[in-house]
Amino acid sequence: MERQRRAATYAMVLGLLAAGVIIGVGVAQLRNATRTLSALEAKCRSEHPKPSDVPKGYELVCDSGALAKDVGLSGIQAEIQKQFIARDDAWANIGFFALVVAVLFSIPRGWYFLVDRLAELSTAIRRGKSG
Repeated sequence: MERQRRAATYAMVLGLLAAGVIIGVGVAQLRNATRTLSALEAKCRSEHPKPSDVPKGYELVCDSGALAKDVGLSGIQAEIQKQFIARDDAWANIGFFALVVAVLFSIPRGWYFLVDRLAELSTAIRRGKSG
């Protein structure tokens, strides 16, 4: 039984390390996506500078946050919106996947923890009845 507990502990540690690696890779991907998004925004601003004769509200918007929920975009604005959404979705998916891996690898250790607590409770009840 002790060997199984030790194996469960190793599995939990392995799962936590795997979750850490998943998050590390995710952060690297997030940084890359953020750089790509910044490059697209800079390209948009350089190709379409604000002309002084365009009325307010009609200039080309290059900010990813402002374009996130717009519909019917085309060209560079559509690329910016697509990259912004992909970056946010990737981060959410990576966090969820890391959590699932950590929890799945921790289940055996949690099981043995509960079994140990039940054994302690059973021993305490038996001592209470005999004494």
